[in-house]
Amino acid sequence: MYDVLKSKKLVIFDLDGTLVSTENGELEFFFNKLEAEVNLSIDKNIGFYSNRTLCSVLNSLPVENKNVLFEKMEGYMAEFVSGRNWIPIACGVDCYNAANEMCIDNFIVTGNFRRSSAIKMRRSGIDVNTDNLFVTSLMVESKLDVISKLISDKYIPQDILSVGDSEYDLEIARRLGIDFFLIS
Repeated sequence: MYDVLKSKKLVIFDLDGTLVSTENGELEFFFNKLEAEVNLSIDKNIGFYSNRTLCSVLNSLPVENKNVLFEKMEGYMAEFVSGRNWIPIACGVDCYNAANEMCIDNFIVTGNFRRSSAIKMRRSGIDVNTDNLFVTSLMVESKLDVISKLISDKYIPQDILSVGDSEYDLEIARRLGIDFFLIS
């Protein structure tokens, strides 16, 4: 793994399932709270939504003020993650620490909310500069678009490594023409 890092100038990390264990009840909690907030029946399969992010779910709903809904849901999710123990994933954290020790630029990109993501990292003991944490939003709901903006004009694809845990993360790396390392 460390040999792969030596030739890279940027490493992009996914968060859930890559650096921090995924909490089985997190998405269920999100969808249940969201259904109660909007008083609608919602498909609870995150794979159903085009960008597989919480904001893509919010954007799919016929509600007037999505910004207010976003703020409420971000608060609910911060509350949820604050009440849980988050376990670091050794392989992902080792890679993250190695990139930092080697002074390789790195970003953490997630489809979750910023506040809850920062809480997860703190509660799992990951020492992270939250300036390097990037999340999707109502305006930019796909991880692909977030990463594209981060790397445009600054890095070339062969200098970048993406580290993730899912087919979705792999697909994003393929679409951007960057190398991928699977955490499993």
